[in-house]
Amino acid sequence: MEEVEEQEVSSKIAPPVDLRQLLISCAISDNKSDDFERYIRMAKDAVSLRGDPIQRLGCYVVEGLLARKGTYIYKSLESKYLFSIMQTHYQISTTLQFGYLAANETIAEHGLEGLLMFGLRGLMILFHNFARGGVGLEAVGARILAAIPMEDYIPIEFNGVPDIAQNVTRGMLNVRPGEALAVSFPLLLQQVPDGSLDGNNLRGQLLTMVKSLSPKVVTLVEQDLNTNRIPFVHRFEETLDYYLAMFESMDVILPRNNQDRIDVEMHCWGREVASVIAWDGET
Repeated sequence: MEEVEEQEVSSKIAPPVDLRQLLISCAISDNKSDDFERYIRMAKDAVSLRGDPIQRLGCYVVEGLLARKGTYIYKSLESKYLFSIMQTHYQISTTLQFGYLAANETIAEHGLEGLLMFGLRGLMILFHNFARGGVGLEAVGARILAAIPMEDYIPIEFNGVPDIAQNVTRGMLNVRPGEALAVSFPLLLQQVPDGSLDGNNLRGQLLTMVKSLSPKVVTLVEQDLNTNRIPFVHRFEETLDYYLAMFESMDVILPRNNQDRIDVEMHCWGREVASVIAWDGET
């Protein structure tokens, strides 16, 4: 009798969910409301912020899919907290450190060592942080200069350019005679549409503009990921596999219940995942 009862109980236990395939099914059913609702409910039950890598990634994939449907809006973190998390992200990510180090070393090799005393990485993070505050460019520049420790101080001027990147000319940059011009793209180009969706190749315009400036050196740090490719399902699968590898790499760096890890996954990688999935075109 006990054996029969045990068999009956075990037969009611649901088989483990192939979460990756379930998430792909959600993407495939993007235009089929009934199927999508069924799959997304199953996915929401299977994901977890503190679970294994695919469960953690799944939280942000689900957010992106729901945002794509207009049923979820991501709320950005306050700038002061985001800056701290971005610093943590850099400290624990060896791939990110290597990318910035390689870019900075390349600039140094071309005779621009002075910029590295504070670090291009620090300036980029500061600008990203302060520029989110909704203030003017002059105020952003003042905040950046004030944030540089005096012991690291070098003569730096902040000159805001009141135009979009692809319209910038050399004259706008106030490059003085004898000065070298360096252009750095740290994880930026993938955010610029390449025209594959609407024919408006903003990325090409941006690179053409940079070439016209005749810089002494151009550095590029980029993900090995195409986030502007169509169709949607192809972009979805590529994004899923790329970020799954990143989430899995965290298992050898920090415990799964570590709050720093959760914060980085949520506010750095999670925001990127949700954005790539939710929007076609400019993000």
